[in-house]
Amino acid sequence: MFQTIFAYVAADPKIQATIYSVVSSTLLAIVGKLLSARARLRWGRVHYNHFMIKNKDGGLSAVVTANYTISNTGRAAAKEIEVSFNWEPEHYEVWPHKEYSTSKREDGRFIIKVPRINIAESVNIAIINAGNTAPDLTYIGHNEGSVKEIPIFPQRVWPQKVAYASAALMLVGLMTILYWIFRGIIAVF
Repeated sequence: MFQTIFAYVAADPKIQATIYSVVSSTLLAIVGKLLSARARLRWGRVHYNHFMIKNKDGGLSAVVTANYTISNTGRAAAKEIEVSFNWEPEHYEVWPHKEYSTSKREDGRFIIKVPRINIAESVNIAIINAGNTAPDLTYIGHNEGSVKEIPIFPQRVWPQKVAYASAALMLVGLMTILYWIFRGIIAVF
């Protein structure tokens, strides 16, 4: 069955041209989509801490702090970013000081809207809330879709010498792999 279809396609140049144009157009569209500049937002919780603070009368009060960061790692600016919390925190700050607006939904959810996050820019939202909990971050989205959560933790910053040495070793490793691949190809032919 496939042999007859193949023979039919091989005999007719119009069918070959049609198949070629469909396949090449599809591949060009896929490559264009993959290489197009678009925003790529990532978010993570930097910290979430509970503190017990002494009152003036000697009692203890619980205070919760949280800090969230939203970063644009893409090649285009992100627009119309919405950050949704379970409820409005008692105190919050948006850093760096950017234009933003807030709103509340009917169900009590608190939304911070940032109009734009530029390429390689980050926005931090710091929260302080009295009591045992702070509002959970429930959703982050922008005009191109939802935002991916990434784990964030403190990391040691290595000296530049170590970074350069690591890059040099990786380059030597890459050259070694390419050498053996080309040597294998030459040996086959």
